[in-house]
Amino acid sequence: MNEKILIISDKENLKKLCRDLLEKRNFIFEETNNGFVAIDKIKNNEFTLILLDLQISEIDGFQFIKNVREFNNLIPIVVIDEEIKNAVKAINSGANDLLIYPFDINQFFKTIKKNIEIGSLSKEVSRLKIFETLFELNKNIGFLTDLDTFLENISDILLKTFSPERISIYLIDESSSNFILRKHKYIADKTNKQKMSYSKEEINKIFGSEIVKLDEQTKTIRAFIRIKGKEKEVGLLDIEISKNIGIFEKNEIKFLELFSMQIGIGIENSILLEKIRDSYFLNTIECLIKSLEVKDGYTKQHSEMVAYYATLLGKRLELSDEEIETLKIASFLHDLGKLGVKNGILSKEEPLTPEEKYFIKKHPLITVNILRPLNVDKEKVEACLYHHERVDGRGYPEGLSGEKIPLYAKILAIADAYSAMRADRPYRKALSKEEAISELLANAGTQFDIPLVNVFIDILNKMEVNNEGDENR
Repeated sequence: MNEKILIISDKENLKKLCRDLLEKRNFIFEETNNGFVAIDKIKNNEFTLILLDLQISEIDGFQFIKNVREFNNLIPIVVIDEEIKNAVKAINSGANDLLIYPFDINQFFKTIKKNIEIGSLSKEVSRLKIFETLFELNKNIGFLTDLDTFLENISDILLKTFSPERISIYLIDESSSNFILRKHKYIADKTNKQKMSYSKEEINKIFGSEIVKLDEQTKTIRAFIRIKGKEKEVGLLDIEISKNIGIFEKNEIKFLELFSMQIGIGIENSILLEKIRDSYFLNTIECLIKSLEVKDGYTKQHSEMVAYYATLLGKRLELSDEEIETLKIASFLHDLGKLGVKNGILSKEEPLTPEEKYFIKKHPLITVNILRPLNVDKEKVEACLYHHERVDGRGYPEGLSGEKIPLYAKILAIADAYSAMRADRPYRKALSKEEAISELLANAGTQFDIPLVNVFIDILNKMEVNNEGDENR
């Protein structure tokens, strides 16, 4: 085995662990704890891979990565760190991959193997002018972004490199193991319908043991490329290229192999970023909701019931699981803006003054201001912002009417109103189910969407008749 690996770390225990593991697989390696010494070694030696602990001497680990990238954009750099956030920052600085310490030994070797393969292919194809776009690909992978943006960037790189008639990117669905269409681009006059999903059996039949499968048709060449992550397959790239542009040569196929491996790492990194963001988002939201519950004890039960009713209505409308999840989250977030409303107003038993009503009507805007720094999805933000709009245009905060009000907001409006009517409030006792339904019907077409009200009431009536749910659970 000719691979030569450079270990860079200040931690003796980590260097020893890496040494022991590499020796078992007969890797050749060198080690240092000094960033400047490491840079000289990389300039004067042929290394296959760099294992970098961010805690090194003489230079900041992130700056070290940037310095290496100024003269060598091909050598794979795998960062080892205990903190995910540091590893993510390293990826943004130009590292190729990451290992969170302490790591699994199998994961260690899989990561090394994957990156050595990428490094080898990179050297092979980097001599060709057409593959200068490889550096653009590395740049996109080296800057962590959300998955949709990453796939959009990948599509643009393929468009620029091959001028394809069509690009389709499929990602594997964990629950079904099917490959689901996630990104699709095509030229304006392309009329053929695109397949929405492939089963694993279909994929295995197409590829066999190959990574790239070419299918020469009458006027085009169709290339299927497996997208593999560090440990498993993560997707499929399907591109169709006009024969007028030329045929695929050996080096172009190697490029597509490299491209698919790089994409696989990029996809896994983007998914990791989304998990980190989701974790941060959920922790932050949980703290905010607890703060609101302390301020207004009514809020907790109300938000749970709004989520319950909104979910029932969403399911009856046959919304997808993802859309149902959006409704649930928006239900728990929709009243966060009441954190900015004075306690006395929320708990007041007497009728509110015009000034107090003005402050209450501000709470959707305050909610949006709370959510904006958290990068919450547009659909959730709009549901919270517009759940007090009315179909006749006399709601707030913007006076939207009819179809201009988003569906999620219309659903929340009904669930919110019904939950509020069925609960005791400081200024009145709870309404009965029949009274609350009568209020919904009386305001259908002015405050609420008529078809949605009818569906919601049908749900409530069937719950009672069929004992399918407990409204007061």
